[in-house]
Amino acid sequence: MDRVAATHPTRRSRSRHHPQSRTALHILFAAKLSRPRVVTAPLTLYPFQTELVNEARASATAGRHPLITVATGAGKTVVAANIAKRAADLGSSTLFVVHRRELVKQTVATLRKAVGDDFPMGIIAAGFNELPWARLQVASVQTLIRRDLSQLNPDLIIFDEAHHMRASTWELIPLRWPDAIRLGLTATPVRRDGKGLGEHYDDLVLGPPMAELVHGGYLAPTLTLTIPSGLDTSNYKSDRQLAKNVTDQVVASAVQSYLRYCAGRQAIFFGVDRSHSRRVAAEFRDHGVQAAHVDATDSDARRDHIMDSFADGSLEVVTNCQLISEGFDAPDCSVVIIGAYTESVPRYLQECGRAMRYQSGKQAVVLDTAGVSRVLGLPDEPRQWSLEDGEIHARSPSSPKPTVCPDCFTTFYGQVCPSCGRVCTVAAEVTDIDTELVVATGATRKPKMRRGHAMQYAHAAASKCETRGQFIAACARIREEMGFKAGWEYAAARLVWDRR
Repeated sequence: MDRVAATHPTRRSRSRHHPQSRTALHILFAAKLSRPRVVTAPLTLYPFQTELVNEARASATAGRHPLITVATGAGKTVVAANIAKRAADLGSSTLFVVHRRELVKQTVATLRKAVGDDFPMGIIAAGFNELPWARLQVASVQTLIRRDLSQLNPDLIIFDEAHHMRASTWELIPLRWPDAIRLGLTATPVRRDGKGLGEHYDDLVLGPPMAELVHGGYLAPTLTLTIPSGLDTSNYKSDRQLAKNVTDQVVASAVQSYLRYCAGRQAIFFGVDRSHSRRVAAEFRDHGVQAAHVDATDSDARRDHIMDSFADGSLEVVTNCQLISEGFDAPDCSVVIIGAYTESVPRYLQECGRAMRYQSGKQAVVLDTAGVSRVLGLPDEPRQWSLEDGEIHARSPSSPKPTVCPDCFTTFYGQVCPSCGRVCTVAAEVTDIDTELVVATGATRKPKMRRGHAMQYAHAAASKCETRGQFIAACARIREEMGFKAGWEYAAARLVWDRR
């Protein structure tokens, strides 16, 4: 597995890492230390996670500040918890910084699995009592920068969602504890404005590409459907400007796309702004779907209630505007609805990643109603990351755009649609609003049966068949009902049964 390390030896002096320095990296990872603490067994790591832990430790031991980069849903917090446990075992203090209050409890739960229930852990966040003497602390960045924490003196600071490091608030933390070791975690090691993270990290520790994680069974495979909704993005400059183009048709299209392709599955909708998100939530409820909008202006109690309801399945859909695009762990969520156009690769990947956490038999679906995938590519495409400043592009300018199947809206590379088998000789733009959303959009053409429906039936049949022969027989019946040519069932077997 290739690894990329970006080093900047002239960025800062190494003189502070002298042998007497309290923060010398060998304190964390030395074989011996007085009064080591015995704690519970660590979390079980996948092989690629163990490799990330070892590489980050080696980097830190060499006097560097590593930035662990691995796809959303691949267990960055689990990796960091293992490192934090080792630090705790050796008597060192660790501060784990998270981006939002919603992530505090989630991070604490993961760390508890690593260090055990009896190990003291402090929480620095609104609504929690402090435990200032504990060697392991979890903090929300907003609370951390506001409180007087003179007694806090961490050896290691772990930054979750570390791509925020160049934000003005986040940059205060290294200034406050300049001698602490910095370990960053992110799926997208660049800020949305293109600024690199080399000022705070000097070693990029890369995990496996997303496609490799999917193939290995660590992430859910993802189907991207690019469904035109009528949202005009031709003169896109900002979300504020784009919000003026959110019509009733655009709102209805997002809901009807979900009802057609993903009804009954848990979904997260990302809107252009709060008004867009609220309108979509109301539209869902009008169609009998349990949905709620959440944003940063809600009370802590309401936000917690919505997140808990989504986690326990009583809410089918949560709508928001960038509030839960990062870090939020919802394993049962299998659908992401992109309602806001963006040209930011980090934002796009963070949103798609909400549905990709692995579960047996799960296929994630990205309903792209804003045309983002046509510009930024598929979520599991290889990306070239760097710690330097610079705009992150989805692909080189000469690379082809993905093809959108005009029958089933599957987005893919090549000419043959992997969902319905249609041969698409030209990667043409699909601009017509889906004809089967006629109630929502007012489209006037007659609906027609699409090959995508047949593949949905094939996936359903696969879950009930025990052998490939039974599946082919079931698909033969589907073929007859659809009026397809003989042999379609064998193509369906290759696309569905053989890829299970």
